[in-house]
Amino acid sequence: MSADGPWSDTGYVTEVPYTREFFRFQTPLQISFAALSNGLGAPDPTGAFDYLDLGCGEAITLLILAACHPEARFVGIDMNPAHVETASAIARAAGLDNLELEVAQFDEFAARTTRRFDYIAAHGIYTWVNEDARRGVRKVVAQTLKPEGLFYLCHYVRPGADRTKALYDLIQVCMEDHDQLPIVARIRATVADLRAQQAAGAPIFKMYSDLDDDLVDLETRDDRYLAHEFGNKHFEPLTFADVARDLVAQGLMFAGSTRVDRNRAVNRIGAAALDLLKNLDETALEVRMSYLAEEAFRWDVFAPRDAPRPKAPALRAAAGHLGFGPSSAGRKMPRREIHGQREIIFDTPQIEAMLTSAYKGLERLDALIDADPDGPEESVSRLRDVAATRVFEPQLRPNVPLVPDSETIYQHTHPLSAILFDRDFASEAVAIFPAPVRGTALQLYGVQAIAARLLDGRTPGDALEAARKWVDALSPESTEHLETPVPEDREAFNREALIFLRRTVPLLLRWGVVAP
Repeated sequence: MSADGPWSDTGYVTEVPYTREFFRFQTPLQISFAALSNGLGAPDPTGAFDYLDLGCGEAITLLILAACHPEARFVGIDMNPAHVETASAIARAAGLDNLELEVAQFDEFAARTTRRFDYIAAHGIYTWVNEDARRGVRKVVAQTLKPEGLFYLCHYVRPGADRTKALYDLIQVCMEDHDQLPIVARIRATVADLRAQQAAGAPIFKMYSDLDDDLVDLETRDDRYLAHEFGNKHFEPLTFADVARDLVAQGLMFAGSTRVDRNRAVNRIGAAALDLLKNLDETALEVRMSYLAEEAFRWDVFAPRDAPRPKAPALRAAAGHLGFGPSSAGRKMPRREIHGQREIIFDTPQIEAMLTSAYKGLERLDALIDADPDGPEESVSRLRDVAATRVFEPQLRPNVPLVPDSETIYQHTHPLSAILFDRDFASEAVAIFPAPVRGTALQLYGVQAIAARLLDGRTPGDALEAARKWVDALSPESTEHLETPVPEDREAFNREALIFLRRTVPLLLRWGVVAP
């Protein structure tokens, strides 16, 4: 903490811990899939890779990834000692020997490390620190990214973030009236002041008409969100042109977006507008599109400019280890869907044939591509559109064909499942389970989360009976917070029980969260 308040030397809040969330857009599979889909090379997300997270917070994402990838090595850097201490304790309890966490400024880490990484991730931090810290991020990337590695950067951008920047600046100025209070109390008092200004007709609320909705939202937000969104000394959304310029100077180029629905240029500005930009390279095209689409937030992947490009399509060349299957039980593909500026029709014979094979999750991605009679280029194009719906998605490996059995005793495949649930579910109202088949987290709520936790060492029926007793013992306040049925409403619990047996247990098996 700095001498002048609850901030680090870079101006980032340290008085309040960061939110305990899993960020699915920074998984190795998502990062590699983004680059491969755009014809670029990528590390193998099923292999023994090295992964660095800059600004890891309490490392929920890293903990899950380390559990999903026991053969890989993970490093997390954060400037808040409390974050690192908390995450390190969980890692030790879960036996995650492949995860290292340390307190460091980014430039300090760059100066002393000799390690090299296949993946480097910076989720959010880039917008909330000063230019010296951003320069430190770029230094780490320049010095430690492997020649064929990928850099994931999630950040706010102008012009779309101008309203958020105006709200941030407004809160910062008005917070000075409450500087004797702790940081969250300052923000809440300031929001109340701004509501009074809005009611009095202050002009800024006419210029940004949605600021009223923003203030209503802030009144209901978690303390941690308020502190880390509006309590930092810096909130500096750049244009993507500025971000790209600095990274190009480090020898990088734009490689894609881990938001799969945004990973096709035509989705974001439409075919006619895209045709006017057809002579631009990847990075210049992305700069132009970011302005034209008036983006506020981005999930970018950058690659070394001189990295070799595999023969097209890159996704087919690298897909031998990967699977492709449904993301949930019982969810159906839409007949058509709007992706940005483009309508995609999915009820075609070609897509139907692909999904019939993929539905059981038994197909390797390369087999699905090769089976398409229209050739690999068309097949990859369809796969990208299907993945953008999130009904079907790539996974680290094909599923093992397991059929749920009501008499079988199941176990969690990793102790982290129980450790995170037992620590966080009562406060966060969400359970986060490592899902090694997907290389991501499975997030469950209410009765589904409770029964999934209690399935460890039980049959599904016994887990539900234990869950019923667990739910019945909750206080009225916890029942409302966790969104579970009240004890008197047996019909509601029975509906949840059917969902657990028909959908959640198959999903737990399919994603590798539990095993017989």
